[in-house]
This record gives sequence, C-alpha cells and structure tokens, in this order.
Amino acid sequence: MKVREVIQDLESHGWRAQRQRGSHRVYRHPDHPDRRVVIAGNEGTDVPAGYAGSDLPSSRDGPSGPAMRRP
Repeated sequence: MKVREVIQDLESHGWRAQRQRGSHRVYRHPDHPDRRVVIAGNEGTDVPAGYAGSDLPSSRDGPSGPAMRRP
C-alpha cells in the first residue's frame, strides 16, 4: 500500500488535510477537530506492513483508535 492510497482512503472518509511540513501531513476530521492523524512519507512511498494494518482501519470507522492522538 502506498502513502497516496492511504491519503485517498482518509479523504474519502471525511478527513481533511490541515497542514504539512516536509513529508508529514496532519489530517483532521471536521466532526471531531480534537482528533488527528499524521501521515509521514512521500506519496509514492510504501507504507510499512504493520502500520496500515493496525493504525489506519480506525480511520475508516471514524475518529477513534490508536491512529488518533490528542493534541
């Protein structure tokens, strides 16, 4: 899975990019502005195997879970 695919998945579930610094992108959900997801890497980079399987499914279920951190 590529970083590009992860970003498309987040955006299709309502997450919006708030800011970017280098290759780190911070996404927030408009219904839960206190939650965020940080995606690191260039768009063509492969996401490490364990990362996509454990952290990102919570982005599909809504703004909760291990991928979300409070500011």
